[in-house]
Amino acid sequence: MRSLSGLPFLVGPLLEPDKCRIAWSTIRTYAGTEYDGGRRKALETLVECKENLRRIDLRGAPLDDVQAEKARLNGVIAWGARLVNANLQGAELSGALLQNAYLQGANLSYADLSGAILQGAEVSPSTNFDNSSLFRADLRSVKKLECSNIVRARNWETAWRDERVGCGQSIPTGNP
Repeated sequence: MRSLSGLPFLVGPLLEPDKCRIAWSTIRTYAGTEYDGGRRKALETLVECKENLRRIDLRGAPLDDVQAEKARLNGVIAWGARLVNANLQGAELSGALLQNAYLQGANLSYADLSGAILQGAEVSPSTNFDNSSLFRADLRSVKKLECSNIVRARNWETAWRDERVGCGQSIPTGNP
């Protein structure tokens, strides 16, 4: 232990509460912007801290390759966010606003996407929805979405989707 002006302080890594508090500050500072500002690392830190990230604002955030397995992101606001190759396995994303998000190669297996809105998002054949819940999710106008992306998900038949991804099942009518 060293001292500064006679006051002792610890030399070493940040204490857990400080690390989490700084991560929250980073997320809030750059909310709603396309500038990274360290948000990817901050999001990973908050997941590590097991924070409840309900309704966090990640609009336009560049979060490619983010590791957010089992993150609690219910109702996340992530319009236009870049989540290319993101690991969101087992994440809680019910009610998430993912319009126009870039989800190419994202791992959404076992994620809860119940009621999530993905209109206009872009996926790829490697986007993994295996065993995720798509109960009443809005998948209309999702670019490059194919039956092979969704048929291994749970409740995919209840998701609003375009005719081209009817996948042999009826498509819900009415508004999501």
